[in-house]
This record gives sequence, structure tokens and C-alpha cells, in this order.
Amino acid sequence: MKAILHIGTEKTGSTTLQKFLHVNRSLLREHGVAFMESSGEMEDRKLAAYCVPHGVNDDYFVEHSIVGQERRDVWKKEFLVSFVKEIENLGPDIHTVVFSSEHFHSRLRSEEGIVNLRAVLGERFRKCELIVYFRRQDELAVSLYTTAMRVGYYDRPIFPDVTPANTYFNYNRSLEMWAKIFGRDTITARIFDPAHLIESSLIVDFLTCFGLYYLNKDVTLVEPENVSLSDLTLGYLNEFNRRIRIRTGHNRQLITILRNILTKRVESRSDGQKLLPSRSSAMKFYRQFETDNRMLFDRWFSGNSFSHDFSKYPESLFTIKVSAEQLLDELSAILRDEPIVNTGKRPPVRDNCISIPCEGCVGDD
Repeated sequence: MKAILHIGTEKTGSTTLQKFLHVNRSLLREHGVAFMESSGEMEDRKLAAYCVPHGVNDDYFVEHSIVGQERRDVWKKEFLVSFVKEIENLGPDIHTVVFSSEHFHSRLRSEEGIVNLRAVLGERFRKCELIVYFRRQDELAVSLYTTAMRVGYYDRPIFPDVTPANTYFNYNRSLEMWAKIFGRDTITARIFDPAHLIESSLIVDFLTCFGLYYLNKDVTLVEPENVSLSDLTLGYLNEFNRRIRIRTGHNRQLITILRNILTKRVESRSDGQKLLPSRSSAMKFYRQFETDNRMLFDRWFSGNSFSHDFSKYPESLFTIKVSAEQLLDELSAILRDEPIVNTGKRPPVRDNCISIPCEGCVGDD
């Protein structure tokens, strides 16, 4: 069998592609293509975590309360057993297995982690083919900022303080590591931009790159995931995340439910105006990686390059400030109006109370 390994990068439509593979799992199997489940139902996050080098922290283990090296070693053994079992039970009609996770790129940032992945796949597949999508670094950072707000960060700069050697943003250095371990001829590198994607579609581009374009006429299409948020919504999320973090004892599930509802409500009435950094700051951030970008495009794209059009950015950054009082009004409306159904283990929102310190208040209000 052959393995197709989609390694991201982050913020290049990976979630949309993974949803497509998940929704069309049965159809793909009919054509001899399997999308693994033991390594993650929607994406192969477990496989990425398994390959993280010994002793290196990974948020997957934190989120799943796998604390300490001993528990981590037990988890890895159990994962490998289920992973191998699924591969062995795929059946003779399966000729290709697809793996997809942006965390391959973002978490395996040293040769050791990539070697671990190569060892796992190399023992079980006769051939591995990789595909990776790249997005201009300033656009990646802006999109990453929105994601950070969605999951609880606050008061952070749009552009992180990184050096040109940072392998998350330095695509050339990252890709050279992957080429060293898997082989240059196994890698297909693509630009995540409608102007460079086949039929301006990530799904069509992915299928075509691996000779699966013929499936395009039968598959179920999916809507884009993780679209960018308006500046108004980001203002509310920043205030929500900043206030809620003060109360560490609150149920995390409850906080996530409220944050998601808040996002949906505010976004539905916003004017769609996006939060964009100043043009000068975007260009300054991008230029850190220009030298390595040139090497990347010379080696992998026959001299092609990212767009150098920065005109979408405003001359100066404008952010919307949301007060604690505005946030409280919105949360009160959520608890009053939203049809929240309490099922399973989901915490009952109406039976919980969040205390948010307000500016000018004595104690909690």
C-alpha cells in the first residue's frame, strides 16, 4: 500500500480538507482509498503526538490529561496497537491510505520527530508521498491570531516576536528537513492561493496531485472551515478571554460553549470588517523570511513566488475595544435567549454562574 501524507501547513485549509475526507470516507474506500480513524477521526492528530520526540511537551497530552512520561509511554503503546490493527484490517481492496494533519508540520519541528514518523510509516507502507501547502507568512500570522482568540488567548500581538530561523514560519528550513528524511522526490509543495490552486480549489488541487481527480464528480462537497472573524467579534473574544481567565476553577466545557455562542451571535450582526494589521507591520514581518522564501521557490516552485501585493492592509491598525459592561450585556442575553439543550455530559449553562470583574467595581460584579 501507498501512504499519502498531508502535513499542512497550518491555516491553509487543512480543516476543510479533513472534513472533506471524513464526509467522503465511504466513497473513498469504494475506490481503494482509506482515511484512517485510529489516529484521529477528523485528522491524524494522535499520530502527530505519537511522533513528538521523547521529553518534548505537546498540547495534545495536556488536553487529554496524559501527564508524566510513564502515562505518555502507556498511551503510545496503546495507540500503536490500535494503529497497526486498523492497517492490518484494511483489506486487499485498499491501495492508498491518506493521513492528514497540520500538526505534522507545527509539532514535528526537529529531525527527530520527522524520523519517528518515517519509521512508523516506513515499516507499513511500500511508498510514502507527501504534500504540503504554504501561505505567505504575514497571512499565516493574521489567520493564526483569529484562531488564538477562538481558543482563549487575549491581548496578544498579531505578529509574534520570532526570528527568521523559526521553522514554523521558515518554510525553506522546515521543508529541507522533511526532504532529508523522506526524500526530495516524495514531496509535492503547493502555494495556498486561489491563483495557484487547480480550479481555485484546495480539494480539487489535492485530488489532482495524487491522480484522484476522477473522484471529484461523485464526492460530497463541504463548506470552508475556520473562516476569519470580524474585528467586532475579535474585540468581544479578547475581552471574554481576558476576563474569564481570572477564574481558573470554572468548567472548561462551559467556557467553550459560551465562547462559541458569543462568537456566533456577534459575528451574525457584524458588518464583516476584518481586523488587519498595518501595511508596514505586515511587510516588516514578511521580509524576515524573504531570503529563505527565495531559496524555497527556486528549489521547489521553479522560481515562482508568493504575491507581493500588500494593498489589502490599511495604513494603520484600528482595533475595536469592548468593555466589561458590553461583554456582560452580551452574556446576559445569551443566558436569556439562547436555546441551550443540556444533554449527555455537557454542563448546564443556566445552572452555572460566571463572575466577571468589571472596571471600576469593588470586588466581583
